[in-house]
Amino acid sequence: MKNSANLINKNPERYAAIYARVSSPKENNSINAQIALGNEKALEKNLLVYNSYTDRISGLSTSPEERSGFKKLLLDAKAGCFKTLIIYRLDRLVRNYEDWKQTERLLDSLGIKLLFSDSSQQLPIDSPQSEFLNNITVMLAELEP
Repeated sequence: MKNSANLINKNPERYAAIYARVSSPKENNSINAQIALGNEKALEKNLLVYNSYTDRISGLSTSPEERSGFKKLLLDAKAGCFKTLIIYRLDRLVRNYEDWKQTERLLDSLGIKLLFSDSSQQLPIDSPQSEFLNNITVMLAELEP
């Protein structure tokens, strides 16, 4: 859905990408719902949505870099198309601690800021409390079936 604005303002700081993932069709937080919440978050933060990327695959069996939607997201991130990534919750991106730390370093190296569209995960992303809670969240996600 590349933004129809066609990058009118070519400043990547003004653009966000949305990433949504489900493991199975039975999940409550469908791809469309995650994208809709991501669009709301972008609007709230005065960001334009560059593109939405999706995967329908287990987060326990694959790292983000192995998923086709996330691979496309990384290509656009490396091309400097956006500087914010919006996800519903952290467990939509990663489901284990090692993948989280690797993905966190990768996003940091690209200058990508992470935002959550789930209202329960709203600590400032760069705070020590947020880092602690993100680490705990990922470790708990690892325990889920």
